Amino acid sequence: HTGKEPYTIGYGTQFYPDGAPVKKGQYCSQEKALEYLFHELGIIEGRLDKLNLNLDGCMRQALVSFIHSVGWDSFLYSGIIDCLEADDFHGAMPTTRSLVASWTAGEKKLIYSYYSSTHPSVRLQTSC
Repeated sequence: HTGKEPYTIGYGTQFYPDGAPVKKGQYCSQEKALEYLFHELGIIEGRLDKLNLNLDGCMRQALVSFIHSVGWDSFLYSGIIDCLEADDFHGAMPTTRSLVASWTAGEKKLIYSYYSSTHPSVRLQTSC
């Protein structure tokens, strides 16, 4: 817990579907956490579709998950798109590793901790 913004809730949600930021101390149910996650994944999928990359279903799903973890802007400016547009999937791997390494070195860690599935709420988790 960093105790700093941006705050996250559930599975890494920083903004509610209406655009309002998550604030310190907020909670949500597991059901809401999944709703927010699917909303975010839908946004990422829509943006990814606009890039017209030649990806099969598994590659696309993996990329959506990766983008959700590192953020759209980090992905967009990473050079991965250039490799994928050229069908150079192996060339994208070092770029992906370097993005993850620099993201981790900057102490931007995903916190997917939550109470057990039987607990009625998913506690706010902070990351920066």
